[in-house]
Amino acid sequence: MESSFTMGTQFRDSMIERVTYRGPARIGGKSFHEYELAIDFEFIAEMAGEDMSKIPDYTFRVHLSDDHTIRRAVIDFDGKQSRFDYTRWGKPVDIQAPPAHLVDGMDAA
Repeated sequence: MESSFTMGTQFRDSMIERVTYRGPARIGGKSFHEYELAIDFEFIAEMAGEDMSKIPDYTFRVHLSDDHTIRRAVIDFDGKQSRFDYTRWGKPVDIQAPPAHLVDGMDAA
């Protein structure tokens, strides 16, 4: 039986069609590397048993440090954008819900 790490790695490798280096980027005064990932949504839809016509267009970008630690992930989808910043590696965090006026719902197709 394969470990969950191996199975997860194979799933990741199956869903990523292409990785494109977009160049250097500065975040918070520090240097990072920006990559764009092309995702195989047909593979994901097949795995989820979903109709491809229900999946909007997505663009994934990640910003990595020289040691490949993720600093930022940006997802553009269906005319909206989500940004995730990772800044306190190894430190405890307190996560609070944002004010309601900053939250936008995502309708399930």
